[in-house]
Amino acid sequence: MHDLGIMVTARDGRYVAERLRNAQTVDARRAAVGLAPIAAHLRQVLERRGTPQPMRRPCPGCGETIALWPPEPGGATRFKCPACGSTGAMRVRPRTAPR
Repeated sequence: MHDLGIMVTARDGRYVAERLRNAQTVDARRAAVGLAPIAAHLRQVLERRGTPQPMRRPCPGCGETIALWPPEPGGATRFKCPACGSTGAMRVRPRTAPR
């Protein structure tokens, strides 16, 4: 999800900035162009969108609904169905630049 120039994603019930270059200096760089610190921005996203909820997908083994937090682009989230014990992974392809 893209929000005011920062890619944010839901992780474990909160929003986090995604794929920051040099996270140690992001607040200084944002201040240099008149933007609030990243933590303040993430609080604003939370206020506007509410608490994020996990994705809900059917289990490939039994069809029961499984709650999953999406992984980082290019990553994977492993899961185990509480109903039938089936395991697997949800993968997200890395984003590519628009052409």
